[in-house]
Amino acid sequence: MDVIVPYGHSPGQPERQENLQQVLASLQNNLEYKNCRVVLAELGSRATQQDLARSLKADYVFTRSDEEFSPGRAMNAGFLSRQHPADLVYFHQADFLVAPDVLDRAVQLMLRLDCPFVYPYWGEVHLSRMMSEAVRCSVVEPGQVFDVLQRCVAHRRASQGAGQAASDAYDEVALNNDELESLVSSLPASLRQEIIEADQVRLWGADDRSYAPYRWVAKGTLAARLCRISGGPRASAAYLCSDAAFRQAGGVPELPGWGYEDLIFWHTVQAFHPYTGDRNGISFEDSTITMNYPLIHLWHPISGRPDYYAATEQNERIFHEFRTLTTDQRRAAVRPLPPRGE
Repeated sequence: MDVIVPYGHSPGQPERQENLQQVLASLQNNLEYKNCRVVLAELGSRATQQDLARSLKADYVFTRSDEEFSPGRAMNAGFLSRQHPADLVYFHQADFLVAPDVLDRAVQLMLRLDCPFVYPYWGEVHLSRMMSEAVRCSVVEPGQVFDVLQRCVAHRRASQGAGQAASDAYDEVALNNDELESLVSSLPASLRQEIIEADQVRLWGADDRSYAPYRWVAKGTLAARLCRISGGPRASAAYLCSDAAFRQAGGVPELPGWGYEDLIFWHTVQAFHPYTGDRNGISFEDSTITMNYPLIHLWHPISGRPDYYAATEQNERIFHEFRTLTTDQRRAAVRPLPPRGE
């Protein structure tokens, strides 16, 4: 398997590189699935991460671009630039914590169902700046964070009613008292007090985007100071697929800046394969493939990169136009990637 991590360097935001280092180290050292090669795919005006990749024994692919970072282009470049491509590919973002057993279970599921894509994640957890710093510095063990948040996700999925499961609405999930206590108990007393006393900017940073599809409503609860959680399955950002299926779907759309390339790709996959989804999970034919793994997002700044977020509203319009197309129209819009060896 090839594990591809796309990355765009932002010199004024060192947290992005610190997150990348945490993620690459976890992929190399903590995965239970060992038959894989990590590929760091950097896109930007100059190469900055060769030494990091070398130190962590990851393959390194650099693609020069003077335009604003495009996640889709970085993912495609990493995919197409591999030496001796593997049959399976897993895409993982540079700011998501790594669950040690996720790939082992995803591969088993793929083989059992003979399906081309596996989407193991339900819910997305955004750790606050101070929680992210604690995880990166090993003040808080990532495994303990995963344990609490996985239990939270499993409980919320099990308790959803049919109406909520069918809903396409955005919803926030709050930690209950037991989950909150489990998470807080892992924190040193001094850090806990700092989090309680911190203002919203210290916890979450500023947000200077001119447009955002959603924004968190500021809350003063301890749970909201540790993390914010949105519910529902994730068919984007991190998934396992076969090399052949990714080529057939034409790769990820290379939209400029932040947002929606992953959702367009998800609807493209549905045009070729029998996947369905609701708030409870994603299914292949009649089998649920969503597992109780939350995507756990390490904090990094949003402000200070207006060009990266400038295209979000336009990307959103492109997505909504694409999702109205018929299955045949979506297929016709795809230009397959070249076969392996060409």
